[in-house]
Amino acid sequence: MAFVPGSSNGWVYLNTDGLVKYEDMFVAASERSKWILDCWFHKAFNKAWKDICNANAGGEIVTLEIPRGKTFLLDPLVFHGPCKAKAIHIQLGGTLIAPLSTSWANEGVDTWIQFSNVDNLYLDGDGKIDGRGSIWWQSCMKKSVYGISFDCKRRPGALHFNNCNGLQLKGLSHLNSPRAHISIKNCKDVIVSDLEISAPDESPNTDGIDISNSYNVQILQSIIGTGDDCVAINGGSSFINITGVVCGPGHGISIGSLGDGGDYDTVESTREKLYFNGNSKWCED
Repeated sequence: MAFVPGSSNGWVYLNTDGLVKYEDMFVAASERSKWILDCWFHKAFNKAWKDICNANAGGEIVTLEIPRGKTFLLDPLVFHGPCKAKAIHIQLGGTLIAPLSTSWANEGVDTWIQFSNVDNLYLDGDGKIDGRGSIWWQSCMKKSVYGISFDCKRRPGALHFNNCNGLQLKGLSHLNSPRAHISIKNCKDVIVSDLEISAPDESPNTDGIDISNSYNVQILQSIIGTGDDCVAINGGSSFINITGVVCGPGHGISIGSLGDGGDYDTVESTREKLYFNGNSKWCED
């Protein structure tokens, strides 16, 4: 059943079969080139976000459902708030995939998907967010007389949250980000649970979760195996609880990059209970 944006039930249903308002933005992959398909999906997601962010649902949670069994090729997106809705629930059942190109980073984009100034955002489901980072990892490797080194500063992260208080992430699979898979900045009262984050152990700087300038963040019952830190806790963060996380491959938990350039910086009140598999390299504290 399709639910129209702004209706009394508070749902926005993003589906090629049900909602005429978005239907013309979706076409079968066999009918369009990748570029056209990508462009139309991008417009559809932007339109859907504007509708749910501006929905007056009378205090109800507004929900955007991204259906199972469908794959969405997306250019970089920024979902801006603040929103009128009391809370926004995004149910991801399908798969979001990044472009197989490094060219869009030249425009100054450092994140593939970003949420900014959106309070009480709930992102869950059994879908996937695939950064398709292998082309980025290859492009940032360069040969030197000492072997392989990395020059990867321009690579984007996959999913970034800035100033999103009351954020909840649950149940999704995140894989093969060009750089960090999830970054949380300037947020408070965050719960991350039941995620699976994965990238090859040789993939450079593919942190699972980066936290900075954030307060009261819980990371619970998740599996993280990447080429760098499972969780990186950076400056300005406090009351970070990491419990029941399986880590590896990867570098474990790091508390670092503090006082860069001589600046004063702090991390306070962290608590970790992790399980390391045989491929984990170290835990920094």
